[in-house]
Amino acid sequence: MIKKTLILLIALVTILAIVYFYQNNKNYTIPTENILQPMTEKTENANPEAVSALERGGSSFSDPDASFSILYPGEYKQDTQGENQYRIYKQGPTQTGQTEMYDGVIINFETIDLEGQALSKWVDERISLSTQDGTSSLIEAKKEIKVNDYPGYSYTMRGLGAFEILVIQKNMNSNFAVGITSLIADPGNLGFEQEFANILSTITLLK
Repeated sequence: MIKKTLILLIALVTILAIVYFYQNNKNYTIPTENILQPMTEKTENANPEAVSALERGGSSFSDPDASFSILYPGEYKQDTQGENQYRIYKQGPTQTGQTEMYDGVIINFETIDLEGQALSKWVDERISLSTQDGTSSLIEAKKEIKVNDYPGYSYTMRGLGAFEILVIQKNMNSNFAVGITSLIADPGNLGFEQEFANILSTITLLK
């Protein structure tokens, strides 16, 4: 019971951290066509020149448990959102103050100890816990994906907005996984979706 409660709290923290930035902006519509784009397609669409630039001079982050590493542009900021929760983000030119995010990019990472559980079952339990209080609903069912040849699953939830979550692991025998939730608002058409594809293509799972 304690374990399930802890998982639910982590799920709620992740969801709230993402939707917080939209809760006061009633006129913004989340671009569902981008959210529903398969993650494999996103990484395949990464710009080779931009990825090479990240490899030469981008910022890097590895979580303290050495579960994953990522490269991202230097203008992004990085912070910790709680135990096993990490975020990189940047604000667009029209974003002002400490308000909801209506122009920018937020990518939230969660490191996951599967504790011997199969990833498919872990995802099913997370979906169940995330929807049981009625504040979130599943709008696209779990499906198998690959990101940089790492196997995993994606699913789409709706709370105060729609957002896709993917959970990947180094291989099917790994006892660890990484969850990635992204929120992208690009009213100026500045290519934030492309930036996300470039960043995602650099992820390396370490265990």
